[in-house]
Amino acid sequence: MKVAASHALAELTKEDVPDSVLRAYGLDSLKFGPEYIVPKPLDPRVILWESPAVAQAAMETGVARKQIDLDEYREQLAFRQGLGEQVRYFIMNKAKASVPKKRIVFAEGEETKIIRAAAQVADEGIGIPILVGRPDIIQSKIETLGLDCCLAIVNPGKFERISEYAAAYYGIRQRKGVTMKDAIKLVRDPNIFGPLMVKMGDADAFVSGLTYDYPEVIRPALQIHHTRPGANRAAGVYIIIVNNRTYCSQTPR
Repeated sequence: MKVAASHALAELTKEDVPDSVLRAYGLDSLKFGPEYIVPKPLDPRVILWESPAVAQAAMETGVARKQIDLDEYREQLAFRQGLGEQVRYFIMNKAKASVPKKRIVFAEGEETKIIRAAAQVADEGIGIPILVGRPDIIQSKIETLGLDCCLAIVNPGKFERISEYAAAYYGIRQRKGVTMKDAIKLVRDPNIFGPLMVKMGDADAFVSGLTYDYPEVIRPALQIHHTRPGANRAAGVYIIIVNNRTYCSQTPR
């Protein structure tokens, strides 16, 4: 059981470190090496990795008096970390159960935080991430972060269907003062290119806003997709947890 615990900690150390842990220690990045050979004490993932490993070893060696479902055990451990983790766990499980996996486009694909998030989406089977940006820069950052993953990358400037996208965008916006020349230039903007990928059937969802202001993200999305028939107002949804109760707050736009 001690050996199983040691192996679990060793494997966890090689995983990407979440932002919550980095903030707790005032760090920008952390990866396996001479200065980081065991997980940090405040890493909430330790209990989710170590305890199931010990339990499994106990069952396999006959020490445990009863057999348990390890997946259910992991869920119970996650729920002990608070209501926020319960909500997160529920959302993640819903995403993992989706068939087929949803293709998620990230506009800010060159940002380190986005690359790490995309890698986690891929590793946990939440969806299929697509990073928008320059491949050389993204690959360089993937190597610097020490991520062992293969992420799809799309460069709008060299996208083979860019003319088709420009024509589609022109068809949507030609009555709003956009010429074909404008469309060819505008579709290279990640916040236009991403929603167009969804519109053209090359992706299922679009994520942006880490480095952009809210209007820069929502305006082109509404221009391309509009609201559903009969609806004349869009709204954002915030999940708020107060005193062990979960609230969904809508903000009309």
